[in-house]
Amino acid sequence: GIVIQQWLLELTLPEDAARELATAVSQLNQFEQIEPLNKASIVAAADIGGGIFASIFSIFGIFSILAGLLLIVLIIVMLAAERRVEIGVSRAIGVQRHHVVQMFVTEGMVYNLAAAALGVILGIAITFAMTRFIGQLFNDITGQINTQAAGIFSVRFNISWQSVIIAYCSGVLLTWATMTFASWRVSRMNIVTAIRDLPDEAAAKRRSLFANIVSWLYPAAVLGLGGYLLVQAAGGSLSILMIGATVTLYGTMALLGRILELTPIRNETGYRLVYTILGAGLLAIWVPQWFNILPQWLPGMFEWDPTQAPTVFTVGGPMIITGAILVIMFNADLLAVMLAALLGFLPSLRPVLKTAIAYPLSTRFRTGMTMLLFAMIMATVVVMAVIINTTQTLTRLDPRQTAGFDIEVSPTLLSFFSPVEDFAAGLAGHTESSELKQIERVGLITNQQLDIRVAGGGHAYGYTNMAALNQDYLDQAATIYSFQARAPGFTDDASVWAAVAARDDAVVISPGLLEAPLFEEGPEGDDTEGNFGLPADRAIAPSTAVLSDLAVTDGQLPELYLELRTTAADGVERTHRVQVVGLLSNETTLAEAPLQASEATLRHVRSAPVKGDRIFLKVADGAGVKEVAAAVEQAFVASGFNTTVLAESFAQRQRLTSGILQLLQGFMALGLLVGIAALGIISIRSVLERRQQIGMLRALGYQRNMVSLSFMLESSFVSITGLLIGALTGLVLGGNIALAFFPQLDEFGLSTPWLQIGLIVLFAYLFSLAAAVFPAWQATRIYPAEALRYE
Repeated sequence: GIVIQQWLLELTLPEDAARELATAVSQLNQFEQIEPLNKASIVAAADIGGGIFASIFSIFGIFSILAGLLLIVLIIVMLAAERRVEIGVSRAIGVQRHHVVQMFVTEGMVYNLAAAALGVILGIAITFAMTRFIGQLFNDITGQINTQAAGIFSVRFNISWQSVIIAYCSGVLLTWATMTFASWRVSRMNIVTAIRDLPDEAAAKRRSLFANIVSWLYPAAVLGLGGYLLVQAAGGSLSILMIGATVTLYGTMALLGRILELTPIRNETGYRLVYTILGAGLLAIWVPQWFNILPQWLPGMFEWDPTQAPTVFTVGGPMIITGAILVIMFNADLLAVMLAALLGFLPSLRPVLKTAIAYPLSTRFRTGMTMLLFAMIMATVVVMAVIINTTQTLTRLDPRQTAGFDIEVSPTLLSFFSPVEDFAAGLAGHTESSELKQIERVGLITNQQLDIRVAGGGHAYGYTNMAALNQDYLDQAATIYSFQARAPGFTDDASVWAAVAARDDAVVISPGLLEAPLFEEGPEGDDTEGNFGLPADRAIAPSTAVLSDLAVTDGQLPELYLELRTTAADGVERTHRVQVVGLLSNETTLAEAPLQASEATLRHVRSAPVKGDRIFLKVADGAGVKEVAAAVEQAFVASGFNTTVLAESFAQRQRLTSGILQLLQGFMALGLLVGIAALGIISIRSVLERRQQIGMLRALGYQRNMVSLSFMLESSFVSITGLLIGALTGLVLGGNIALAFFPQLDEFGLSTPWLQIGLIVLFAYLFSLAAAVFPAWQATRIYPAEALRYE
């Protein structure tokens, strides 16, 4: 994990590198007069992409660490339960509590030092395999998408001895701390009840005066911390708000539990009430999509920031799992009553069922830790499945993403030395190729950065992008894109597209222009360091959207005119007044520009020729798209054009993202073996620990098959509960992550891979059941007479 983290940090783009990248892109595109990249576009892309992968890797790392720590705690707890009588006798003859802790820690450190070394070696081997897989996948696909990209981006295995030492020491120290905590906890016992192997009665515990004072001050301190966090959250931080609400809830329940101890209510009833409310409260805080709900309920007070995602989703996962386990564990007896009523037609199952659920409830801590272990791993696997399925949905070839075109033609550096002034005319000149005759339309898109403001009224200029479209693109767009609102006098979508094609003063706008902040015009001489090539008269501070006050009523736009302005390299300023004739139904278009107009409109504000920065081809139905693409490359071999089949490009992007995530998903799925191994260890230890209980049950009339069935049902109760909680948590987290970063899923719909998740849960349960077969068989081999004589 540390090696991968270091590798990811090395891939992070620092500000200096971002500026150099922007300058390089600007220089490569100077011959097309494309403005340099601005800081906002780089920051926005980094926020979204970084937030997604940071959230996924945070969940992946935290859950992996917690799963390992839980297994260590479980092993210590099981060892202590098995040696409880021995420890009680040792304490009776003078061994102090800290000696017991030292004994467990010393024994664990022997395994710890050896296991950490083995773990580092295995980690390096797995990282090497993962890096090779990801590198080959990434390099091959970038080379297929663009031959010039091959070799520019490369993923290579790289490791330093510092990383190895940090990984080893971190693992040893973390394991030591976990063993120390677990040993301290299990060393707390009543000597008399330990020697007699009886459970410690909670009612028999007495607090000293100091402990009594602390028990009241602790909830008050927690409530104070929660209140402080809630006050800090007033600044608009959703992550602090949710953490503050969680701390406040915990403090309130701790105080309620202390109050209930003073009432005649039984401790068991009080615990059930407190922990059920606590669990339900955690679910209410972390399950809903508050990042969407709060900005609507409290506009301007809470805004969703992608940088909060790793905190919200990483903390949210364990909180959801913990809440669900608390609700189930403290109400499982009600579940047993319901199951017994349902299985009333099989009287022989009722005592077995009660026994199978009674023992896990008698050791709630151990059972809860086991469920938590299963749930953590399953949640991570399901999150990966949902995210992979989401990426497949987003990269699904959709007509709105391609405008119905089949091939994209991209220039290379060679095109600069042998330019094609008119691609459509050059294409028409190759009459000898039958494949080229299958091309029906040539769509051209020319991008231009410009200033924009509402005409009249003294409005300030904003900074945005306009796409100029040729006739073939407009004809194709008219068959794909619709409008949610039209200007007065336009009765249908076809009339709007016709006006854009025929007029040089008509534009259509996308919904994003009504919301996205633009760049205001700044004062003369304003410091624009970090603007990545923006002229000195444009400030970096974003303004409110230019059209934020635009009112759309019953599909009708008001009569609206915009003023466009550009400034050429020689200082000549060009302005042009246009009318907004349509508002597109959604943001997804091939042109990807807030303003879209005809090429004639762009000629009014651009000194350079309008010849098309992006070229797209529409192939006749039934024609071979790959053959046509190859024919285009051959026809324009002197200009070095590359062709990309859009369907294949989408598939390649999907393969790249899905391949990486599937690798992580498969790696995490191996963690289920850890959970299954833990369940097997617990089952084996429980047979040894409950030897006398099993003998007593056999003496009372339990048959061998009833004993084995009791152990199988007990294992099933723990594993199924943990797996289902983890699966549901993964669905919630995966859906929240997807909707937080991809709002457009509201258009496509968030599909859930139910079959894949169902198969994962089924196979995990079957393997856990198989791990419990041997302990169940061992339990049936215990003879009552021998077990009852066992000391």
